[in-house]
Amino acid sequence: IRRLEVLARGFKVYFNESLPKLRNEIILFMGAGLFATSISYSHLGNYVSLFLSYVVGNNAFLLAIVIILSILFLSALGVHPIIPVTIVGGTIKAAAYGVTPTYLALILAVSWSMGISISPSSATVIALSGLTGQSPIQVGPRWNGRYALGSSGVMLVAFTFFRLVGIL
Repeated sequence: IRRLEVLARGFKVYFNESLPKLRNEIILFMGAGLFATSISYSHLGNYVSLFLSYVVGNNAFLLAIVIILSILFLSALGVHPIIPVTIVGGTIKAAAYGVTPTYLALILAVSWSMGISISPSSATVIALSGLTGQSPIQVGPRWNGRYALGSSGVMLVAFTFFRLVGIL
């Protein structure tokens, strides 16, 4: 359609301006992936599964509570949620706890999304703290903490209902 020049300019802007601005996020995701893979290869992930088995047994509801609360707690401490979500998602098998992979994926998605809203190291909280002039700790865990806990609870109840009905 004779628009190759426009496409070439767009690629040039993307690779020269947009992509370098994302280097922190790229490094974070690469680091989280490497960390989770190293835990899996070193068999340290087996201890995560053993700990969860010891604490929750085959209780799916308790498994979801433990995963959500632990990821939210680590997020509030400043650990970016991608790290514990990647570790948990890469080391535990849903069938070992009597849940479907979809159920576990939804629990991890809720944990990650709520963790992003409270983690002082997430880009969203850092940007909001810059706009408001408050510290990331004030904006993340203090302002958004109740929201994250409440929303996680509502989602957990919905997932439990869907699981009991047979949808998940």
